[in-house]
Amino acid sequence: MFATFQHRDNFDDWAVERYYPLGRTAAFVGAFGHGFDELTLSDSVCAVELDETDPLVAEWNVVVISPNFAATLAARQLGEPSPTNDTYEFILTHDRRLTIEAARTLVARL
Repeated sequence: MFATFQHRDNFDDWAVERYYPLGRTAAFVGAFGHGFDELTLSDSVCAVELDETDPLVAEWNVVVISPNFAATLAARQLGEPSPTNDTYEFILTHDRRLTIEAARTLVARL
């Protein structure tokens, strides 16, 4: 499982509460974002720093692959990125091939 959070501030208590338990049962859980180099996570979740110019910093993504399930949710803010802008465009797919390609894009940043 991979997830992008744009910036460190978005990996808040809510995210910790949801992702840490997943890390104890999933083969791999990666959380990506700018400012994640300063983030101390548990052994169950891998924090991955994104450069502020990385296009993924403008997106929210969740990529899940298991033997019997695959899904990707990808979203990006429309207009100027800000905490008060809640206008997004998004896509949700269960296409295994597309989900694997999305995962490869994230694995390349590990």
